[in-house]
Amino acid sequence: MPIYLSYDGLQFLEGHKGAINSLVFFDAYTLISGGDDRCVKVWDLNGDTPTITLRDSRWGQVVALNLMPAWSQCETTLLVVGTASGFMSLFPYNKRKQNFNKESSSTFVIFQENDAIEVQALDTINHRLIVLSHSGKVKLYKFDDGCNMTEVWYNSIETLAHSIAFRGSANQEIWIHSLYHGERRRFDASNGALLETTQLNSAIASSTYSSDGRSLVVFNLTSRLYNLFSPPENPKPTVVYNVSASNRMIKNAAFGEENCVIVCGAENGSVMVFDVTTGNLLQRLEHDDSESNMYAVTTFSTEDAHYVASGGSLVPSAICVWSKPTAAKHAEKERRRAAQVRREQEAETARKQQAREAELLKQVKEREEMLQQQKQKDEQFRNTVSFFVVLIIGVLVYTYLDAIKATIHSATSGPKSEPYIDQTSSQQAHDTIVDSDIRAYIAELHQRHEQQFDLITKGATPNELTITEGNGATPNERVEP
Repeated sequence: MPIYLSYDGLQFLEGHKGAINSLVFFDAYTLISGGDDRCVKVWDLNGDTPTITLRDSRWGQVVALNLMPAWSQCETTLLVVGTASGFMSLFPYNKRKQNFNKESSSTFVIFQENDAIEVQALDTINHRLIVLSHSGKVKLYKFDDGCNMTEVWYNSIETLAHSIAFRGSANQEIWIHSLYHGERRRFDASNGALLETTQLNSAIASSTYSSDGRSLVVFNLTSRLYNLFSPPENPKPTVVYNVSASNRMIKNAAFGEENCVIVCGAENGSVMVFDVTTGNLLQRLEHDDSESNMYAVTTFSTEDAHYVASGGSLVPSAICVWSKPTAAKHAEKERRRAAQVRREQEAETARKQQAREAELLKQVKEREEMLQQQKQKDEQFRNTVSFFVVLIIGVLVYTYLDAIKATIHSATSGPKSEPYIDQTSSQQAHDTIVDSDIRAYIAELHQRHEQQFDLITKGATPNELTITEGNGATPNERVEP
């Protein structure tokens, strides 16, 4: 079972000073309303104020509104306004001004002696209009090529009725439900001849046909319930919709969402949405006023959205408009939302991956810097160790050689009588030779130290290392002079 999508409030329209009697959508952005304050207001649903207000001093309360679509002989949509004074007005739609043209309107007297227009209906196939008065008079008009009306026939049912409609595949019949007598009368639409009268079990306050003509919903004044007849010829209702009505005031209903729901006017400022087939209540739409009787109800649908509008009986009364996406639009929206979520998740994953890669690169860079710093420290340490090793060895060697020099000197300067030798020159020559030997020895020691230090840096153990002197002996070995 598909999930029901709820309506949400779209607009709250205030401006009428009397009860709302009729509502009709021009399109998804324009709503037309008429009421007891004897005026018609055209609302732009993008705002909450009327774009134009239509009035005529000859009008009574506005009781009926219909739209005749443009056709080949009349290239503009006509707004048909029926009033309680018996006058009717036609307003052509001005495409350039995007509104209905007051200056080009025409007004006719339909019924004499203030016989109020009770209800009217349009035949959009044959471009005809049927009008029923409060006293039971019936007139059929046909629109000519100039968008004017010509009366075709007149009849009288001599009873109050509040329901009239064209029926048949070519609108060849007219059906009228009487209000209190519970009768349904069928007329020939071409000449007004009565075809059949059927006695029903209850009084019919209002009736609405589905757009395909296969179903009829009526408000039963006897039971105060809405009854569905499918097909309309059925003598008994197939589904009942309970709106918990406590009074016998007239209420209207409208099919919506491609005839899948019934939107029923109720009491206590509420409108109820029912499933057509099961009769289950799907949603209750609430007005701010809890005492208003919802007399005027209308619906409209596009490929993207469904709309509901309702007006109450309080003075003054407000109009509420609700909307919701179609199932296809909702599914598309959900697909887009899911795709957006996926894109966001992918972007988040990519961002986290980039962050991880950046962190790894940072760690690698820090490691490289740390290794470079350690390498520099090791190099400094190596140089320092090398310097001190050479320095210590040099000191030891110098000390050792000084001892040798002293021994040699004491040996050569004994008391024996020798031929005369210039001691000063001999000593300087000897010192030069010894210094030269010392420098060579120190250079050799430095070279061997470099070899030993390479073993240290390459991980040699202390037992593998030896320090030798110039003659190959270790420092602990005694060297005889």
